[in-house]
Formats: sequence, structure tokens, C-alpha cells
Amino acid sequence: MSQYLIIETNERDVDNPLLKHKEFAKADSVREYKRIRLFPKNYQTTDAYEDSRIIDMRLFDGCLITIVNTHSANGLKYQILGCIEPPYLTEVSEQVLAGGAQGSQSITKRYAFLKVQVKSSISATPATLECFGGLHH
Repeated sequence: MSQYLIIETNERDVDNPLLKHKEFAKADSVREYKRIRLFPKNYQTTDAYEDSRIIDMRLFDGCLITIVNTHSANGLKYQILGCIEPPYLTEVSEQVLAGGAQGSQSITKRYAFLKVQVKSSISATPATLECFGGLHH
């Protein structure tokens, strides 16, 4: 997926929506995490599942996958796949997001790699999305 613009940052930002998730929101401290854009900005879904960038989880304790359906009407389906030992993938979860909705999934099981797949929930009605992974130690 080398044609994708990937943004990677280390952040300590209490206003970031990733930190407001229950896995990251701590009253006495803020976790340092690495945020990775998994699909290009304003990515448009198709009728078949499309792969995200692969997340290397070997040095991290967990990951928070956040997907925002930025289309006001069209829904999308997404699934998260984990890999303990390549090339074997295991489905972690599959969800449907309505237009304008946001979903998050906290992954705490030890996987070597993760990837997200997205597709339109209804044929020939593409949705647009933003998708990030927040890795933490």
C-alpha cells in the first residue's frame, strides 16, 4: 500500500478522541501512544473488502482501532483481522457503521499483526471513512 499517505506521530494530547476511549483515559496519567492512519484520508469504500495498512503489534501491549464513517447517509462494514503467526489470520470482530457514525475496538490480545478491512454495506453505495490505530505500551 505504498501509494497511501501514512501519518505516524507520538502524542500526549488529552483532547485527542483516541485518549477519551476507556482504554486510554486515565484520571492520573495519559498514556503515550503511536497513532497510525490505516487508510488514506477520505477513503471511499467499494463492494468488496479492501485491506488497510498492516499494523505491527509485536512491540506493543494493545491497540485501539477507531473508524469514523464520514458519509452522512451510506453505511459501511468493517472487520478487524489479527495474526499470531503468519500467514494465518483470525477474525477479531466484524461491525456495521451507519452514515455519520463512529466505532472503536480495543485490542488487548497479543497479536503479531493486525489489519482492518472495509466495504460498503449496500452494493454500489460507497461510504467515506477515516481510520486510525492507536498503539500503546
